[in-house]
Amino acid sequence: MSKCNSTICQQGCFITACAMAQRYFNIDKDATPITVNNALRAVSGFSGCNTKWSGMEAALGLEVVKKSLDDDEVRQWLDGGNVCFAEVEPESYLHFVLVTGHTEGRFHMLDPYKNVEGWLDEYYPGVESWRLIHPFEPSPPPPPVETLNLIDPHLQTAIPGVLAAHAVEGRPALMRKILSLYYAWRYSRPAHAKAQDEVREVAFKYVRDAKPAACKVFSFEDVFGVLRANLYTKPIVRHYTNDYGGIIDVDSALGAKRWVDLFRDALHATSERILQDFPNLPSPVFLMESPNELYPSNDPPLVTRAANLDDAIALEVERTGLPIATVGYCAGVGNPHESEYHLLVPLARTLERTGGGMGLHSYWWANRRGQNGLESWWRWHAGRYQWVDKVLVEHGIHVNWYCGESGVVQSDDGHTLNAHSGWKDVMAWEQYLSDLLLVNEWDNEWNAAHGGRMKARCVFTSSAPFCGWASFQVQQREWEAIAAALG
Repeated sequence: MSKCNSTICQQGCFITACAMAQRYFNIDKDATPITVNNALRAVSGFSGCNTKWSGMEAALGLEVVKKSLDDDEVRQWLDGGNVCFAEVEPESYLHFVLVTGHTEGRFHMLDPYKNVEGWLDEYYPGVESWRLIHPFEPSPPPPPVETLNLIDPHLQTAIPGVLAAHAVEGRPALMRKILSLYYAWRYSRPAHAKAQDEVREVAFKYVRDAKPAACKVFSFEDVFGVLRANLYTKPIVRHYTNDYGGIIDVDSALGAKRWVDLFRDALHATSERILQDFPNLPSPVFLMESPNELYPSNDPPLVTRAANLDDAIALEVERTGLPIATVGYCAGVGNPHESEYHLLVPLARTLERTGGGMGLHSYWWANRRGQNGLESWWRWHAGRYQWVDKVLVEHGIHVNWYCGESGVVQSDDGHTLNAHSGWKDVMAWEQYLSDLLLVNEWDNEWNAAHGGRMKARCVFTSSAPFCGWASFQVQQREWEAIAAALG
């Protein structure tokens, strides 16, 4: 016996009972104490002279369901075609026999020490305890995690009224009123409407053809465009604003209510229409992002404030009773500092419970000198979510990830990122496509080991020319190439 100074003859009753049980259940008709001993040694199935229950499962195909002191429970167990190991009296020595049945209160045993088969009470005064045994049935392996297309559109279009509201943010009240009328007229002009419709058409075609896991939109109306293109692409909605006054600088519950009030009616109208048009769609039918890029680094109080606000928003959305959830932690790339990851734990726990996810922006850097930080800076930029996730898992949290912005951004050294300079300024399309495919591969490799919890990586951006961001634009040629490369 492994790591035991006794021989099988001296202290091998338990493993001999195991051999007899293997024969009884037809697990191994040729089982002997020696084969059992060797099998257990191969899986480190001993603790000193004692047999580990886990070793019995791994090496022998036997499971100890429980230890019992109840004779009536044992009788019911035996009636089910199972067996028991009986730890017999007296207490002066530890000895087990195999019990296979009972009649009129008496137990039938096979005793490896006395080498007898008969009634237990004819040889021993009683039983101290029982081990309930049956064949071990391993759980079926989990189904393979589906490989996802995580090259997801970031569709930056909106209805004219929304665009107008964006354009006048931060202006004095009277000026906002005047300018909102002007911009509403401007963005309603046929040329602007046509440009946005063309962008939508390209994005929705990609959703139909390539079936990405998600699509981020800036208009509730575009939620339906996504779902009509592919029912299984998850829409993620961002309410666009850069004005968080009265939201971030107040009590988190009040700020959350004010935030949700900005689009509460739209949440209800969109959800009700989805349930009517797509009645079998699983919840959440779409996701709603929290405020954008409020997380700093190296400032625990402000990180905590942002996380508390996102937590309160997730709860406020939950209180609507609608089949939707929140994507929180929509932090700028590289935030917060790794020493502050633990401050995200309460938020992540709420997002997991409510069916939402974490929305960290996951860019990577490159420059015209041919430097590319995709791999070398993976844990700090594009793959940072994986290291945040490690901290969360240590706290028992397994939250989903919906990275709401991603792609290449220009930098000379990786430390300072130029937020207004994208892939077109630093590399050819062929290189960018190669990067995107590689990131998709790495994300799916992580998914295979983490339950498929990486759900989206939205490539910034696809919008009409008048929205800006020219060096980041991914349009028809690029989306068609991505779809073709993915097969």
